[in-house]
Amino acid sequence: MRNFRNLLALALLVTTSLEATAAPVFPTRPGRESNNANTTRLRVLTYNVQNLFDTEDDPSTSDDDFTPKGAQVWTERVLRDKIMNIGRVILESEADVVGLVEIENEAILKRLVSEGLKNAFPHMVLAATKDPRGIRTALISKHPIVSSQSHAMDRGPLNGRGTRDILEVALRLPNGAQVAAFVNHWPARSNEPTRPAQRTEAAKILSERMTATLRSNARALAVAMGDFNDELGDVPFERGMRLVDKIDDLVTGGLGSFFALDSELLSLKPEERGTHYFHPEKSWSTLDHMLVGAGSDAARNPLSARIKYKGGSIQVYRHSLVPTTGIPEGCEILGARGGRAPSNPRAACPKGSSDHLPVYADFEFVR
Repeated sequence: MRNFRNLLALALLVTTSLEATAAPVFPTRPGRESNNANTTRLRVLTYNVQNLFDTEDDPSTSDDDFTPKGAQVWTERVLRDKIMNIGRVILESEADVVGLVEIENEAILKRLVSEGLKNAFPHMVLAATKDPRGIRTALISKHPIVSSQSHAMDRGPLNGRGTRDILEVALRLPNGAQVAAFVNHWPARSNEPTRPAQRTEAAKILSERMTATLRSNARALAVAMGDFNDELGDVPFERGMRLVDKIDDLVTGGLGSFFALDSELLSLKPEERGTHYFHPEKSWSTLDHMLVGAGSDAARNPLSARIKYKGGSIQVYRHSLVPTTGIPEGCEILGARGGRAPSNPRAACPKGSSDHLPVYADFEFVR
């Protein structure tokens, strides 16, 4: 991996260097068309893929556990299984745009796209990071990337903490409409009393960046996604962002107001809407979210943006690799908590993907 001085340049490098990748080899799967003959479906998925590291030790980061001789006995065999399994989950979801969390570097992102996804996503971009382990956010898309920015999380209580950037990506749809995607991985939960304040600051940064983008394009739609490490009712969302109760309230809420699509799932039981299972407390949490905001014209008249959210389409995706327990598993050595057993550390990972469940939502755009 590269030092941080070069990481901001890396995001642009990945975007431009991969634009010429061959067209997707996977055909469009049944069901992608909208029920309306004049519109086409755009499925956006967010997925924390949990520790997608290569097998090499990077002396500039704390990735030692994820090497063949490290604590996770991270062999090529395990990595290959994980890549293929993540690819299977994403392909089966029929997503068009995917926000990824916990990607180590450019090389591993390319392997996921080429091996696990069979080049079905020809456009991709990787964020910068100050995370001590080197993990970062990324986005892959079947639609062209117009531009990208990596927003540092280094002010106020976040200053000096070393966390992941927010990745902003402008996408162009076939009808010319643009979607601004923001991929997040806010500071992790822990017993440190400063963590809620750090995530509150992250929420403020996200709100400011989304608002600035929507102010500059009154017809735009902005979609924020990722692992926020908070529930919707937690302090960071309450104090850091202005969330409305219904998507129609974006009209009266005005610029700077946002709607959490997964708030449509709040009536479900925790195990039905949860995206992560915390084994020590045997409890589900919904940490992975999708939020939308609209420019002034788009909020007043969704058709003016030529793209809109399909109400009720938000889903926690319980994919085919989820065990019968309903609890998703990755490829880490965790024993009773799932994953590979400590008794056989060099075992493969035939069904592990991530300890997070993906979330997707459908949008419709006018042809």
